[in-house]
Order: sequence, then structure tokens, then C-alpha cells
Amino acid sequence: MRTARPTATVVDAALELLASGEPVGDDWRDRAACRDMPNELFFPTRGESVAEAKAACARCPVAVRCLAFALESREQHGIWGGCAERDRRVLRRQLGSAA
Repeated sequence: MRTARPTATVVDAALELLASGEPVGDDWRDRAACRDMPNELFFPTRGESVAEAKAACARCPVAVRCLAFALESREQHGIWGGCAERDRRVLRRQLGSAA
């Protein structure tokens, strides 16, 4: 079963944040919807569902900064801002071609 893609709004806002040159920082973490959830949900093993993690991201007030942080720091694993590794690889290619 395929999981939902992150919303275009979150993706667009994260890309805009990165393009602005504003530091992303990590002060957003204290406000993250996932802060009290098990890490394993966001770092699943191959074949495990990411639906619960992506649902938490969908209601998270800092999903944009989370995704921007993951893109900026080139996170290779996990769900960040509603995006899985594959989603972020596509976004990094888009960022690279826009430079």
C-alpha cells in the first residue's frame, strides 16, 4: 500500500524557507507533534508502515521547519515533515537543479 505524499503546501514552504537563506535551526523541535512519540514510528524498518508517522506530521505545527531541517542537513533516514527518504531525494534533486 502506498502512503500519502506530503502536502504541497509543506513542501513549497520548506523549499521557500531554504531558498530564503534564513537559518532553519532546531528550536522547532520542542513544538513538534512527534516529540512524545516513539522514534521507531519515524524510523521504520523496510516494509513497515509509515502511515502513523505521516499522520503526526500532517497535524504538526512545525512540519515546514522539520522538512527544511532534514533537507538542509541531508538526513538520509526517517520521516521528516511528512517526507520519507524517497520524497526528500526528489526534493534535493529539484533544489540542485534550481541552483
